[in-house]
Amino acid sequence: MKMSRCGAATAAALIGVLATVGSAPAGAANIFLKAGDFYGPGITGVHPFNNAAIRNIDFTGNLQGTVPFFNNGGAAPNVSAEILLKAAIGGTVDGMTSDGRPINENVDTGLYLDLLDPVTGEAAKMMVVSPQPEQFAPDAQGNITFKVHVVADPGQANLVVPFDVIFTTGALQVPKSLRTQGGHDMAGPFHAGRVLIGRAGDFDHDGFLDGELVLAQNSPLDLVVAHGDPIAQRRPWISDIPVTSQESFALNVNGIVQNFPDALREARRHHDRRSIMDFGFDITLRLNAALYDLDKIIGARGIPSDIQERAELTRTLVREARRHVERGLDRLNEGDVREAVSGIEHGVSGLGEALTVFMTQS
Repeated sequence: MKMSRCGAATAAALIGVLATVGSAPAGAANIFLKAGDFYGPGITGVHPFNNAAIRNIDFTGNLQGTVPFFNNGGAAPNVSAEILLKAAIGGTVDGMTSDGRPINENVDTGLYLDLLDPVTGEAAKMMVVSPQPEQFAPDAQGNITFKVHVVADPGQANLVVPFDVIFTTGALQVPKSLRTQGGHDMAGPFHAGRVLIGRAGDFDHDGFLDGELVLAQNSPLDLVVAHGDPIAQRRPWISDIPVTSQESFALNVNGIVQNFPDALREARRHHDRRSIMDFGFDITLRLNAALYDLDKIIGARGIPSDIQERAELTRTLVREARRHVERGLDRLNEGDVREAVSGIEHGVSGLGEALTVFMTQS
């Protein structure tokens, strides 16, 4: 998805606001991946994740760093996908892929798949694991982005397939199949063109960074099942990375401003009422979390009067933006897709102004 029109300057300013996120954690940090869903490839269905973790993160800057390589063979901890695969096929847990690559056991995504293509009958059980150190950083829009090199391993050395994936708190669009014949232009329930949008902030209000990581891309053409068809994921996560209310608000609202406008335009172009409704409700929930952060900032003891005034102005603007989004949803319920998207877009545009005011005081 391309950057929104209010994007470049706002995203650049965001990085300055996030001066303490991940800059000096007490020791290595951890991201705890919660039970979400993996979709596809193609029509192979929805695959629930197991809880897992990305461990021992080393920060090298604001919201950027590395996940160092660690492997201790068959001794614990082993990644859960390896444990599940080798239990299913009768293998030995040794910290290795079938073709002899040591697994980075700091990157435990819990991605074990039991795939069946209902059309061709092709089937495979496989783990998807990382064999190397990995990196993450904010993209040009301020979204936290992991660019990861993985291997899909169905338990046979000659069928192991390496490929690159992107996990992000930003927006990704489900692509069409790479196959012109026999391919399926969908990832589980999501048809090609559907936009998935992640998030980052402090949505559970515990003082630590959390959110959702999404993925949407093609599977490798040489994958043993549904090769070249789209894959996608939605993966909630929490962490032990401290985050302030100011940082949470900035990350959350920047994510709305940067990632929803293109998705809304695409949904309107296709008259995709379901996506428009999902986006509207999603934005509303994010704004409720943003208002919680602002209430906490305004209510803090000893806050300078100029900062309090700007936070109160920001809160007024966010409340008005939420009203526009809610009116847009009302128009959608009345069957007016054009006016629905117009209302939601008006609200998102107002958030750009709110974020500018907020950045000035931060």
